[in-house]
Amino acid sequence: MTTPLDRLMESAPGPLFAPLGLALPLRIEQAERDEFESDPALASFVLRSARAVLEADAVAAAFDCAGAPSEATLALTRRLADEMGDGTAVLGTLAAPSALDARRATAAVEGLCGAGAAGLVVLEEADDPDPGLLGGLDAAFNLAAYYQVPAIYLARRTVDAGVLDAARAAGARWAVGPGDADGAVASVPLELFGGDEAAASGWAAALPGGVRLYIPSWEIPADTPVEAVAAVRRALRA
Repeated sequence: MTTPLDRLMESAPGPLFAPLGLALPLRIEQAERDEFESDPALASFVLRSARAVLEADAVAAAFDCAGAPSEATLALTRRLADEMGDGTAVLGTLAAPSALDARRATAAVEGLCGAGAAGLVVLEEADDPDPGLLGGLDAAFNLAAYYQVPAIYLARRTVDAGVLDAARAAGARWAVGPGDADGAVASVPLELFGGDEAAASGWAAALPGGVRLYIPSWEIPADTPVEAVAAVRRALRA
């Protein structure tokens, strides 16, 4: 298992940068998704190579907001946790309760934590998520706490503050929508990955102090230039 995400955030010399998603790594290595999903060695290579190119501090074996992690995803998570070492967090992703029931969410957390995930990201794609459903994540978040693996609730779109509050009440360590900061975690709006370093710097400067992890508000699109990601990274780490 890699170093737990919260401990890595505390010990790193500066804020961590976690450019989530598979679309951009696949484009960087000119790999097809079906090849990625069927060849564990290739999948590991794609993510390790993209991590180096993007100077990322975290990777994830999947970005699936529609269901639970597959056996292939769990196997790749385990492999990455063995290969990446203590300086890179391997994150597990799972769908929010708007797409995944409580029983399957708990099983997903069990699988991801058992595979060595250092942190979890709960992906919420719904336009208007029901905060009442988040109570169903209690058991899943309690299990993550048992493994000492912190969880982030990530909403793709701006949601009511009550939804984020409900995610925290259920056990998420941090809960954010696009552009939000919640304590040590901030969600970078995708429009900032347009290459305008000054815009990214201005956004970061307006955040409350204490941010230790920057994640994009959703999967970075495949056609995003690597140089644009680098500009955002520089701005966030300045």
